[in-house]
Amino acid sequence: GTLSFAAGETSRTVSVPTADDGFVEGAETFTVVLSNASAGTVFTTRTTTVTLTDDEDGTAYGLTTANEIVTFSVSSPGTVSAARAVTGLQAGEDLVGIDMRPATGELYAVGSTSRLYVIDPATGVATQRGGVLTTALSGTAFGVDVNPTVDRIRVVSNTGQNLRINPTTGETLVDTPLAYSATDPGAGTTPRVAAAGYINSTSTNGVGAGGTTALFDVDTARDALVQQNPANTGTLSTIGVLGVAVSDTATVGIDIAGAGNAAFAVFTVDGSSAPALYRVSLTTGAATSLGALGSATVEDLTIASVAPAVTPSPSPSATPSATPTATTTPSPSCTTPQVVLGSGTIIATGSSTLRVTGAPGTAIEVLAYSQPSRTYAVVRTGTIGSGGSVDLAAVRPPTNTRLYARQVGCTADEAVTSRVLNVRTQLSLNVARTGVRAYRFSGSAIPARPNGLIVSLYRVTEDGRQVLTAQTRANANAGQPGFDSTRPAGSYAINRVFTGTGRFGFVVRTGQDLQNAPGSSNVRSLLVF
Repeated sequence: GTLSFAAGETSRTVSVPTADDGFVEGAETFTVVLSNASAGTVFTTRTTTVTLTDDEDGTAYGLTTANEIVTFSVSSPGTVSAARAVTGLQAGEDLVGIDMRPATGELYAVGSTSRLYVIDPATGVATQRGGVLTTALSGTAFGVDVNPTVDRIRVVSNTGQNLRINPTTGETLVDTPLAYSATDPGAGTTPRVAAAGYINSTSTNGVGAGGTTALFDVDTARDALVQQNPANTGTLSTIGVLGVAVSDTATVGIDIAGAGNAAFAVFTVDGSSAPALYRVSLTTGAATSLGALGSATVEDLTIASVAPAVTPSPSPSATPSATPTATTTPSPSCTTPQVVLGSGTIIATGSSTLRVTGAPGTAIEVLAYSQPSRTYAVVRTGTIGSGGSVDLAAVRPPTNTRLYARQVGCTADEAVTSRVLNVRTQLSLNVARTGVRAYRFSGSAIPARPNGLIVSLYRVTEDGRQVLTAQTRANANAGQPGFDSTRPAGSYAINRVFTGTGRFGFVVRTGQDLQNAPGSSNVRSLLVF
């Protein structure tokens, strides 16, 4: 903006509105320049930079020893929110560390079975990211933190393990084990590193390629703060002693907030059974107690230095479609084989509000099925309202994730028996059959990519199972490989004959296969049965 000075005026006020958003964002600046002076005025100082210092206390997410998420302010650690259990974990999983991923604002966790999870802190629902880590964890205490410059998760342990993990795929690089520099006071001592944190986790000069950062660890063998530099070689240098005797049998966590690189740690000191929050000097290593953490047994923490990622809902670049010759949309039920298509769609790299339709009062669960881990997890729950639908919170599924909605209490699990990736569904007939009956399913759907649209026909049994009975490929566009000149481009047809008695239904699905149309589909399905 611009301010003008009247003749004889020597001062003006610049107003800068601020947003009280509750996130630690670090110092921000703006520059004021004096120009266009009249009457030959000469300025000795024409430019000044104003610094806005963030005054937020900082909200921390804490991971408890019982696989729960709690929140608290670093200025009043004695007031801790009610614990929210983390769900969707592998059987027998024990989470060993958490951290915010600066590039996305997602809350990541590392599990004892060598798996990565993304946790929704509002619900506690965990979604596995990638498969099992390519290198198993080794140790009983771990430091977990995300390098903001290269977007990789650093995991160190009290056995000297030193790993770099791709947060999307779980691919793991094994770096040089931790050891003190030969000239360091700790030389010859076997380190027991149990916590780690990077600086500049949210600042503009820290996040992304070309940024700068540094890695600090807590060594419980010497009760000292150390710097791991270079991080990949595992070389440790002592910053200073903590001044408290950290218990070797209790868990330890440290995180460095983006605002001024303030370091906060969770320690349980010798002689105490409860953890407390400490402020740790990155210059001297000295730890100052800020108070006990209420009744929560917190083992790790991460400061909410950035707002959680919010990805707008993009429109799909192309939407495969299927148009069976006869369709119907019954209400969901456990006793008859029925499928309902939700009106919402989920974009592979974005988010959307999910609308599940059905009978009023029906309890609904939304499940996510992820490839290649092949795990199912309930990610949302709700009850269909009096208007016949319920809108569920937005989600951001990873690549190759399918979403299903089911009625609570149904014994059949459509998600487990489904065989189709990247699909959108429509229900066809649901009629009684007696003797021999022939059916034809046909339609027109121009593939988003030539010859890449797969059409699958399922027969739905009375117990809710969907049995694949036929598949075909939609005709390619003219001039493309696989184009059949006797059929319109994008058309398909499936002819089937069924023999027997009883009730049954059909489901026709379309999806882009990964071999002929690589990449993730633009559309996901919501099914209720």
